[in-house]
Amino acid sequence: MTDSHGLNVGQSIITADYWQGDEEKYLRTFANGSREIFIDRAERNESIQMLETQASFVVLDEEERPIGVVTVTIAIDAL
Repeated sequence: MTDSHGLNVGQSIITADYWQGDEEKYLRTFANGSREIFIDRAERNESIQMLETQASFVVLDEEERPIGVVTVTIAIDAL
């Protein structure tokens, strides 16, 4: 999950990239005010040898204001 600035605020695995604000998953959701789910193109994750994609969507607070983006990785080979 990222905050409104694209900085990681929660994650399930360690990453070296703590700013997501320059990536499509942030730019195509939060940055342009979209409420749509953005599904990125599939890529092979070389470290685990699996085809993966990511689905991202804006998170809203209790007053329906956007506060960040959640991204979920989907292992296509495991489906």
